[in-house]
Amino acid sequence: MENILVVKDLSFEFGDKPVLKQVNMEMPKASSCFLLGENGSGKSTLLNLIYGKYDASQGNIWINGEEVYGPEINLVEGREGVSYVNQFSNVEPFLSVRQNLKSEFKYLEGGYTDEAFDEIVSTCLIEDLLDEKVKTLSGGEKQRVSVAKALVKAPDLILFDEPFNHLDYQSRTKLKHVLIKLKRKQVSLLVVTHDVEEAKLLADEVFVMDAGELKRIQKGDDDLFELDQFEPKVRLSSGVYKSWSKLNVGLAGDQAELINSYPINEYVSQCLYQSNGQLFELTLPQDQVADVIHVS
Repeated sequence: MENILVVKDLSFEFGDKPVLKQVNMEMPKASSCFLLGENGSGKSTLLNLIYGKYDASQGNIWINGEEVYGPEINLVEGREGVSYVNQFSNVEPFLSVRQNLKSEFKYLEGGYTDEAFDEIVSTCLIEDLLDEKVKTLSGGEKQRVSVAKALVKAPDLILFDEPFNHLDYQSRTKLKHVLIKLKRKQVSLLVVTHDVEEAKLLADEVFVMDAGELKRIQKGDDDLFELDQFEPKVRLSSGVYKSWSKLNVGLAGDQAELINSYPINEYVSQCLYQSNGQLFELTLPQDQVADVIHVS
């Protein structure tokens, strides 16, 4: 199968500190690859190098057979056919969703078309948000708008840096649906994440970055189920703190509220809250979805 991305013997240093060490990677066209690893392991640095934000210390990167260069040669980062999505960085907060999207079309040779606009809106599940200002949206809604803007230039490859970070369960579910739609449209996805569960569900190939060294894991390999060592606790918008490895949740006093219809038992084995300096345990339903739990 033809590759959309090839990384060969790639190394990178910040000053005297090695960040990436002889990284090699091949990514087939129309595939989804997930890159896991602990904070500071070099995952985001690899994405930045692929996008042309940095110059490699050594090694090469090719996208669709063309070599990628950093700012020493290409003054403007990025390249045709590649989009980069990084925590809402490409959305204008004081414009409406519609204005955000339409502003991207002015950079296209063919300009704006209703057909292209409607397809992007449908793919990203933002039909009901078009006239809302971005600053009023939730984190998950902003993330889907960010993906929509990335789709305007019809990329062959999208680079995602922590797309599920700080999203609640419902927002994560909608974003997963968006990524599934992109996979069906044969868009190649390279996703940096802490989320093992999303990788198991969505990835065609899984890589782990460990101290600057990249390891490819076969899907279905038992090693994938031992990656909890890379998982920090992730804060959800409901105020819940989740550990993938132990599936424990700690609720902090008055902030301890689980949103309605949240499937608690999928994630939680123990729920604790603190009051007057003492720690208490909430009894969770074992056979049904929780309605609303509020600690006052």
